[in-house]
Amino acid sequence: MAHRPSRTGKAHLKTLVVAALPRTYEENKYLLSAQIFGSFLGDFGLYYAPPGMRITHMTSRFSVLTLIFLGVVSTAAAQYTPTISGIHSWWWLGAGILYDGAGCSTNPPGACYWAEEPLTASPNGAPGTPTWTVQTNPGGGAVTLNCYTCTSVVATASAPSSSCSADVTVYVSYGGYQSAAFTILINSPAYATQTQDPTNAASGSGYLTTYMWGITDTCGNEDPGMDGNESFGNFTDDYAEISGIANNWPWSSLVPGHLYDTGWTWADRIGAVSSDGSYIPDPTNPQTPLSAVLVEDDTPWSLNLFTQTIGDGLSIFRDDQQWYIDHGEHP
Repeated sequence: MAHRPSRTGKAHLKTLVVAALPRTYEENKYLLSAQIFGSFLGDFGLYYAPPGMRITHMTSRFSVLTLIFLGVVSTAAAQYTPTISGIHSWWWLGAGILYDGAGCSTNPPGACYWAEEPLTASPNGAPGTPTWTVQTNPGGGAVTLNCYTCTSVVATASAPSSSCSADVTVYVSYGGYQSAAFTILINSPAYATQTQDPTNAASGSGYLTTYMWGITDTCGNEDPGMDGNESFGNFTDDYAEISGIANNWPWSSLVPGHLYDTGWTWADRIGAVSSDGSYIPDPTNPQTPLSAVLVEDDTPWSLNLFTQTIGDGLSIFRDDQQWYIDHGEHP
């Protein structure tokens, strides 16, 4: 029995069956929507088909409206994100020094301070071979890699970070797919701060002045367990310039010191002792007030860390050493 059109005037959504056949470009550009609607209005059986769609069959209210159109298939390119594994912070120890301080570190185990660290790349499915790049900021931290096309590399610090924040960035790429940024902080001892006022003590007929400095790093941490040494500069006979008489203190016997310090404080002792009164001028015990008679100065004096080799290492503090007749100073 033929179906009579509805007399309610209400619209009815028809069911559409879609098949895929080749179409022209003009027809195809209208067929990108996944939802296609037909309209039935009043008693007139008015149907609407957008351009590019062909109504091939129409039945009663419960029948099927069949449309033929070109189906569109989309594909997404595969995405890969290589990764870098390793730790994000190690040390700058000065030129040519890679390790110092034995047995006090647990991550990684071994030396307390180290200037190189292994990094490993993983392609995570990306094609090709690895290519490493390093980005730095002027005046900030820096690292060099022993290989820029290897899966595993060794990164060696070549300059300290400018503050307690990661300012070195490393990437690895495989076949055009790049890893996320791998950031690195290159820490380093940065400050030598006096921990107390200098002390002036009597030593025989002369004196011994002691200065103490505490060593802290870029992040403000105390840094114990380091090798260190002091180095001298040029000596000047100040007493001769003042009095016209050369001093005869035994400067040739003065030997720079070096040691391994388990703590984080370092001391320098400036002294002079005369046992027979033969020195010109003869040193005395500390006076009150301290004497202004200057005998000799050494410029520059330097405290160097991470090695006991005199003059080598990271210079953490530089100034002058001065010997007065009754005390010493680091002015």
